Amino acid sequence: METIAESLFGTMEKVSFRRDNLTLAGHLFKPTDFDDTKVYPTLIVHAAVTMVKEQAPDNYARLLVLHDFVVLTFDYASYGESEGSPRNNENVQAKLDDLKAGVSYLQTLPFVGEIGVFGACTSGGNAAYLAADDDRIAAMAAVVPWMYEPALAEPIWGKEVIARNDAKARDARERVARLVNISPRRSLRTHRTLKASC
Repeated sequence: METIAESLFGTMEKVSFRRDNLTLAGHLFKPTDFDDTKVYPTLIVHAAVTMVKEQAPDNYARLLVLHDFVVLTFDYASYGESEGSPRNNENVQAKLDDLKAGVSYLQTLPFVGEIGVFGACTSGGNAAYLAADDDRIAAMAAVVPWMYEPALAEPIWGKEVIARNDAKARDARERVARLVNISPRRSLRTHRTLKASC
């Protein structure tokens, strides 16, 4: 790992981890007063469909380390410095697999506590899908998320995956409703899909 000092924004290390037979390239940000004997809340941060880590994800990370988060940004497979071909291949399932590999990588680090995911634009949708599918995610946040419209979802995901995700969403709404003792319809409002592309 190559450590690059960023005095105001902690440190950034170049890291890599594996997903299947691919090496994914990332940056690991740590707070200025980082102490490797402590455990830190940790976030995976990603952004719009074609962005690489050096764009918005690293900028978000620099701000989040000011609040004592450890932050991982990385290039999805086939983007930026990560392996994969064809290059710049938009594959939603592969991106979710990349995010899960990022979680697995973070779990190998002794200073990583609870792991959350923060996504903007299309990665906001990916963050929501990851949080619904991976119990290792303690929290998620989305900034102007693009959630796939029904007309786009079926060719990308397929009917079986959509049905499985719908069932998971219904189950999650019911669990939340039981926890807060309100009806499922009132607990989570149906989102309106963002019509513009990010």
